[in-house]
Amino acid sequence: MFAERDSSEDEEGSLFTRRLRFMTPAPGDADELTALADNPRIAANLSMMPHPYRRADAEAWIAQCATLGEGAAAFLVREHGGRLVGGVGYGLRDDNGEPDIGSWIGEPFWGQGYGTEAAQGLIDHVFLMRRPRAVWAACRPTNAAARRVMARCGFQWAGNGLKRSRALGGMISVEHYRLDIECWRAIKAWGRYSWRIESRRGDAPAVRETGERP
Repeated sequence: MFAERDSSEDEEGSLFTRRLRFMTPAPGDADELTALADNPRIAANLSMMPHPYRRADAEAWIAQCATLGEGAAAFLVREHGGRLVGGVGYGLRDDNGEPDIGSWIGEPFWGQGYGTEAAQGLIDHVFLMRRPRAVWAACRPTNAAARRVMARCGFQWAGNGLKRSRALGGMISVEHYRLDIECWRAIKAWGRYSWRIESRRGDAPAVRETGERP
């Protein structure tokens, strides 16, 4: 589902899927990010995104991404042609230390399968690079599109809960979903693809595999 190319000394590589490339946020992305994210229909389904979404919010988020510690990462998602599509990321849960992923897609790109493609690419990245027992995600019960993405990615319902919404200024109900590593391995037939990873960080072993999945 993704490949990670040979890295330079300063970068770990480029994460990409068939149509999308996952990029580390940079200060030059602020204007484009602001224009795409300033949408109440997006913010209402996310816990941490404010609305209105101003340039200062984009700048603050980009700066925060540069300080993320071990166990967390965030990417802007672009088409291979360069257009910004949305964002993805993950952090570690407080209760069990397993990755909790999140994503959003800009409204101009809804209905084109980008949400599923971005989520699957991030899931592959997390399982291949971190090797957790499971990854988690959450969505609002009213977010039918997100629930379809969960199903396509193989997540299983794991309970209900509450999260605080910055955009709505209060608590919202959410559904929690879990995807364990054995289930992920069983459904790697998301499509025919090849992938390759190389790590040059410290003494971490290089991982290389190429091939096609039916």
